Formats: sequence, structure tokens, C-alpha cells
Amino acid sequence: MNKLSIIAVILCFTYSGYTQQEIKAVKLEEVTISPILNHSYRNMVLAETSPDYVQNLQSEAATYDIRKDPDYKKDFEVYQVIFSQTNGSIIATYDATGHVLSTLEKFKDVTPPQPVRNSIQMKYPDWTIHKDLYRVTYYHGKGATKVYQLQLRKNNSKKNLKIDSDGRIL
Repeated sequence: MNKLSIIAVILCFTYSGYTQQEIKAVKLEEVTISPILNHSYRNMVLAETSPDYVQNLQSEAATYDIRKDPDYKKDFEVYQVIFSQTNGSIIATYDATGHVLSTLEKFKDVTPPQPVRNSIQMKYPDWTIHKDLYRVTYYHGKGATKVYQLQLRKNNSKKNLKIDSDGRIL
């Protein structure tokens, strides 16, 4: 009985501690919510299977605001910006409002996704990937095309392939 009364006292103190907390309202001055300017481009080109360096450069191109560039002039209709790093580059074309119109992207040393590797293993068993390029082209209103250009080797033989991101040999 003594243990029961101690537990009851502890529960009473715990409950009373929760009820004494005040809830304060916070008034926000002004909140501005703005969507990502190039979310359609970003959604079409980003792939979870791509390495971080590919995703980071694509995100940089998606979030780049040409209107904040020191060379920006309202009287030009389009702007071309080159994003580059050690393993890849993106040539992006923006309109005067900052929307991505098109991109030409090229990355090397990208491990192809599982559907591409499966397709190669089924059609070319015992061949290994020797060189690779991952190319993405994007056109506003038309979508994105993702192609892996691969050089396969087996003994002294070489074979060049183009495979889309779903594993279809082109």
C-alpha cells in the first residue's frame, strides 16, 4: 500500500507540472514563401541514384538566379551559364526571368543505376565497364533525356554502348 501511495504522489506532481506550462503565441512580422524557381527542371533531372557531385551541380543550376548576377541586363532574352567541376559540367540556358530553358550536362565516373547494369550483364556477360559518361539534356516543356555512354571491354575487345536510364540499349 505504501508503494501505491508513493506512485500516486509522483503522478500528481508530474501531471501538475505539465498543466502549469504556459503556451505563448508568437506573432510573425512578415513571412514570404517562394517556390524554387526551377523546380520542374530539378524534378526531371535529379536522380537519387546519381552521385552527390552530380546532384549538387544540378541543384546549383536549379537554384541559380541569373537576376542576381552582376552581368545581368534586362534587355537580353537568354543567358548561358556554365557550371563545372572536376567530374562534370552543365551548360544551362536561362530566360530573362531566371527560368531554365535548356541544359546540356556531362558527367564522368558515374556508376550506372541498377537497371543499366542489369541490362549490360544480361546482354554482355563477362564484359566490364571501362569508361563511362552520363549525359543529361533538358528542354523546358519537353522534359529530360538521361543517357549513359559506356565503353565495355572483354579481353582485347571493346564495345561502345548508349543506354538510357531505364536500361534500354539505344
